[in-house]
Amino acid sequence: MKKLLLCLLLVTLIFSCRKHKTVNSPATYFSRDTSIVFHSLGDTDSILNICFSPLRILKKIAIWKPTLDDIFNLPISDDGLVHSKIDTILKVKEDNYLILFRSDAYHNSGKIIDCHVCSPVYSIATIKHQNNQYAITNFKKDLIAAGNFGNGYDTLKIENFGKYQLLRISSGYTGTSNNTMTNTFFELNNYTQVFHYNSYQSFGDSTDYDFNPNYYEVELNLYHIVSKTNADDIELRGIKTSFGTKRKSIKKQKVTEFYRANDYGIYQRAFN
Repeated sequence: MKKLLLCLLLVTLIFSCRKHKTVNSPATYFSRDTSIVFHSLGDTDSILNICFSPLRILKKIAIWKPTLDDIFNLPISDDGLVHSKIDTILKVKEDNYLILFRSDAYHNSGKIIDCHVCSPVYSIATIKHQNNQYAITNFKKDLIAAGNFGNGYDTLKIENFGKYQLLRISSGYTGTSNNTMTNTFFELNNYTQVFHYNSYQSFGDSTDYDFNPNYYEVELNLYHIVSKTNADDIELRGIKTSFGTKRKSIKKQKVTEFYRANDYGIYQRAFN
């Protein structure tokens, strides 16, 4: 009897194992390439979907849910979401492009919130064109906030500085008796900010210096110094205009500043 029970148990185990036997199928891997590829620079929806994974796209604007980090670094609209769109596409060199995105805070009515300190935040992506398709090779959500009153940057340009190719964003700001134009430069590999300076500054009212004796303005021009020893130096030359408080006269003086790139391509003020 015991032998019979043992035989029945053995048969049950054999059939049970056969029933639940799994077949080793080839592993399925997530392909990073297929997730970042699109077929035309004019395919706005595909580009926005890849970069922002939006809940929806309305009138070429991606509307997406922010993470905690995004809430502190990007403008949040009245609906609690981020609204982003393509701002500019720049050709860096053959088969290489930069795409600049702009994120603004919107009212529920659909209008951009244009308070004094409201600035759009710009994102950036690097695009490689190869084999009749485009691939995103790098992306940064919060490159820079630029402008005020809901307006963005003034000008955008790619410039060469020695061995470095830099993206320049020029942005103005207007405050109470304060006007500033700032040029900010980014390297194109990791989008590190390497240099910025105020090309123009004015404080006070120049039309009524009897009541604003502290008025002054500074305008600086950038010169890239090319030499055998310091090929990546930058020199700023300009004029500072101010009012003399005693004679109420206009004074002008030359201003010169030097900046030098360190081993990481970050420009720092040089005093020698």
